[in-house]
Amino acid sequence: MNNHSSTLPDVTKKIAAKWQLTDLHLLQKTRRAFVFKVASPRGPAVLKTYKALHRSGEGSGINFLRHLQPGTGPAIYLNSIWHALFDELRRSNPAEQVIHGDLNWGNVIQTDKGPRLIDPKGLRGDPAYEFAKALLKPYCDLCTSDFLDRTQARAAQLAPFVGATPRRVIQWATITLGLNVLRGKSKDPNLPALQPYLTALLDASHQT
Repeated sequence: MNNHSSTLPDVTKKIAAKWQLTDLHLLQKTRRAFVFKVASPRGPAVLKTYKALHRSGEGSGINFLRHLQPGTGPAIYLNSIWHALFDELRRSNPAEQVIHGDLNWGNVIQTDKGPRLIDPKGLRGDPAYEFAKALLKPYCDLCTSDFLDRTQARAAQLAPFVGATPRRVIQWATITLGLNVLRGKSKDPNLPALQPYLTALLDASHQT
């Protein structure tokens, strides 16, 4: 902690201690949150804490986690999606390429000259991410096993076009679905119903 640690909110102190964050320096204080520059075991980082849960904008994600089986939510949130999968993808990231960035079935049209893509975001990133959204939708119209079979079949067909493995494409799909749910962007009103799909993707993501 820095020399102003005695004035920090108790919740900030607890979070900093849990995640081994030191040298907290307040960057910004708003009506909703505190933003700190911190030193973490992995290097410089930023810590943002909210004054109240309802002010964080994460209500949908919290509601989703509360409906999961005991222990499943933290495992998905802390270990599988963020720490394990994302770190693995980040460490093994190939040379970045310009990608569409929002490749889903709604952005593909049929023309006289064949299928064409529309509404590109023009991002730079891992080309394996390109098909993440196309792999997922639709999902709740299928049972879990059929959803997984379809996802794996799509990944096997699409991965060669970007020089990636099917497993890597599925991993990005897992990250994408998890982010949408935890940020409250999922359009499915029955968030607990997504648990089997996330679990299936997590299992497939770790298969060799």
